[in-house]
Amino acid sequence: ETGTPAARRGFEAFQARPCHACHVPLATSPVGAPDLSDVSERLEPAALERVLTEGRAPNMPSPAPPLTAAERADVIALFGWMATHRADLGAEASAALTWATLPWWEYE
Repeated sequence: ETGTPAARRGFEAFQARPCHACHVPLATSPVGAPDLSDVSERLEPAALERVLTEGRAPNMPSPAPPLTAAERADVIALFGWMATHRADLGAEASAALTWATLPWWEYE
């Protein structure tokens, strides 16, 4: 297995919450939730921390159950990892791609 331990833990924390019900990998979802593979390039770390704590009005609730500080750091590490490997991940993308099938651990 490859990938950072923090990114792996971030993936587990992300999967343990309903985030993936709205966010889909490498695309804007049908409900308008943005692609998170480049969120670390669009938002500063403090803004990411705030969104992962409070949600984002009007449509994104705060994560439930709430993320701990360590989990937030790991999810931010996951987003950074995804941004770094976005081109490689895009080559793997298909219309049926889901978070569960995304081979994120194969990239370092």
